[in-house]
Amino acid sequence: MKIDINLLFRFFKDKHSSAEADALGEWLSADEKHQEAFSEAFRLFQAEEFLLEEKKAKGKTVWWSFAAAAAIAALFMSGLFFNRVREMKPLQQQLTAYERQVNILQTSPGERVNLTLPDGSRVHLNADSRLEYYPVQTGAARRVKLDGEALFEVKSDPSHPFIVETFNHQVKATGTRFNVSAVEAERIFCTTLMKGKVQVSDNEGKEEQEMRPGQRVSWEEGVLSIKDVEDPEEAALWSKGIISISGIPFDRLMNIFERSFGVNIIIDREKLPEVHYGMAKVRISNGIGYAFSVLQKRSEFKYRYDEETQTYHIY
Repeated sequence: MKIDINLLFRFFKDKHSSAEADALGEWLSADEKHQEAFSEAFRLFQAEEFLLEEKKAKGKTVWWSFAAAAAIAALFMSGLFFNRVREMKPLQQQLTAYERQVNILQTSPGERVNLTLPDGSRVHLNADSRLEYYPVQTGAARRVKLDGEALFEVKSDPSHPFIVETFNHQVKATGTRFNVSAVEAERIFCTTLMKGKVQVSDNEGKEEQEMRPGQRVSWEEGVLSIKDVEDPEEAALWSKGIISISGIPFDRLMNIFERSFGVNIIIDREKLPEVHYGMAKVRISNGIGYAFSVLQKRSEFKYRYDEETQTYHIY
C-alpha cells in the first residue's frame, strides 16, 4: 500500500481503515526518515491549527503576529503540504491522542520474547514481564515502561535519550547495552551495565548514579547502591535460556523459578534454606526438576509436587 499525503490526512482525521493503519505502522518502522517526515507533518498540522485559531479569534480581517508569520513560512517552505493548507481542519486532539497511544507487550510465565522498537533499539523481554512503549516517539526522549526484566540494546541517538521507567527508578541511556530487573510486586530494582554509559535516578530525578560498564546498581532498603561485578553478562544469561543461581537468596530464586518455568512454588517452612554459593547455572529447557537437583547440591531442602493444585512445595 502506498503511503502518501492523502493517507496521512485520512489518518489524522481518523477516517482511515484498519488496513491503512497497519500499513502506516509498517512504513514508520521501516525507516527513520519516515518517522522524521511523520513528525514534520505533525508540526505543520499544529501550525495550521494555530493559524485557524487566530483567524477565528480576529475575524475576517487578520493582522498576523510574528509567530503566525513564522508558521505560514514553515507551511510555505514545506511545499508538499502547501496546496492542502486550506483544506485542513484542527487536528490537535487527534495528534495528542496518537502521541499518547501505548503498545503493551506482556509475557506469560515461562515465555520470553524479542522485540525491535520503532527507533531500532532491541528489547529481550523475560518471562512474566510487561513492557509499554509508544509506536511513534515525537518527544525529546524515547521512553518505555517496564515491570519485570528486560535486556536492552539501545540504538545510539544522543539527541533523544532512551529512558526506561520502572515503579520507582528510571534508567537513562543514549546508546548502550544493559539489563534491568524491576518487579514492583517484589519491590526489586537493579540494573547491570554491559556496554556504554547510563544514569540511574529515582522517579523524581534525585539520588542519581552514573554507571560504567561492569557495574550494577541495586535498590536496597530504600537506598541505591553501586558495585562492580566480575561478569556483567551473567545478568543477561536468562536471555539465552539460562538461570544463574549464584549469589541469589533462596526465596528470590523461587520467584525466578516460578516465572522462568511457569510453575507455582510454596515454601512450607519458617526458616528459609541457606544457599552455599558457587558458580552454578541451570538451563531452563532442562526443566524445573533439574533446576531443583542442582540447587539441592548447594542448599538443604526437599520438595514435593501436588498434582491436584499443580504446586511445588518446599519443605
